[in-house]
Amino acid sequence: MKNKNTIILVVVILVMLLVMIFLAGNKKQINWEPTYTNGGTNPYDTYITYREAKNIFDEVEVTRKPIYNRLEDDWRLSDYDYEDSEDYEIPAIENTDHWAYIFINQSFELDRLDLEHLLDFADNGNDVFISAEEFSFLLLDTLNVKTKTTFYSNDGDTTYILKDYPAEKYRMRNLMTKTKFMFDSTFVLPYEVLGRDGHNDVVFVRLSVGEGNIYMHAVPTAFTNYYQANINTYDYAYRCLSYIPRNTRVIWDEYQSQGGEGELSIFRTLFNDNRLLLSLWLALFGFLIFMLFRAKRVQRIIPVINKPVNSSVEFLETISNLYYRKKDFATIVEKRHAYFLDYVRRQYYLST
Repeated sequence: MKNKNTIILVVVILVMLLVMIFLAGNKKQINWEPTYTNGGTNPYDTYITYREAKNIFDEVEVTRKPIYNRLEDDWRLSDYDYEDSEDYEIPAIENTDHWAYIFINQSFELDRLDLEHLLDFADNGNDVFISAEEFSFLLLDTLNVKTKTTFYSNDGDTTYILKDYPAEKYRMRNLMTKTKFMFDSTFVLPYEVLGRDGHNDVVFVRLSVGEGNIYMHAVPTAFTNYYQANINTYDYAYRCLSYIPRNTRVIWDEYQSQGGEGELSIFRTLFNDNRLLLSLWLALFGFLIFMLFRAKRVQRIIPVINKPVNSSVEFLETISNLYYRKKDFATIVEKRHAYFLDYVRRQYYLST
């Protein structure tokens, strides 16, 4: 038994050593998924752009709330129903600071309540900057903007040109999709084309909404770490953001890319790091092994069984005391006589 336990202990130690060696030599895998998180350092995160935005603008506030929840306190709407009247006028807003709401993600989604607050936000002299490949149908339908998305058949190699910097051509590779904006004769909002691609398709446009602007940009990958680390393309993103005044208070949206706070698993950090995830599985495996061997070694308590006791003498004393107390001396004499005859037969083998 002792040798068996020693072997098990040695095996467990060897397994732990192998895992430690594996963890020490295992490099973190690069995640090439388009995650667009402001704190990530993967190629398609927006850490560099977010960090530089904090140096450009007066204030950058990160929010992981839906548009309605974030704007409700500072940009409160009345309880008036938009759909019940065509004469509804957007109420005046007391906040005098200039704000900008920036969204950078692969897709941009919102519901009707979010849309109402976002349009109210822009109408009161603020800027909304949306960079995405896919736009909410509700937003496009409300603004009467049409888009067309196609997949690149080659390696996604194309160039982009900004209106105010016509001499600069920004070449970007490895793009999967192409989204362009289209405007027809039914479009009524004042707009200005700010950027096109190599095929002269519109990819960056400014729409005037009330006293403010909505910037719609179709190449969100330009804001990712991959292109920010490239000396030939890094300033494209900043020139796109330069249309927003520097003295602006910016709301940087992370709800579109990361979801709301509290919606993610408490094990998110473990799942995002292969080494921590492997450590978790190792701990669970070790706990399972411990339970198996613990259950096998621990048994129920064995009850103590005492050896049989000869109580014949005590029995006879009890019977004798019973006859004695009843004053039944004749019976006692008969019993003693019978016991004497039995003793003679067993001891001396005589017939009585």
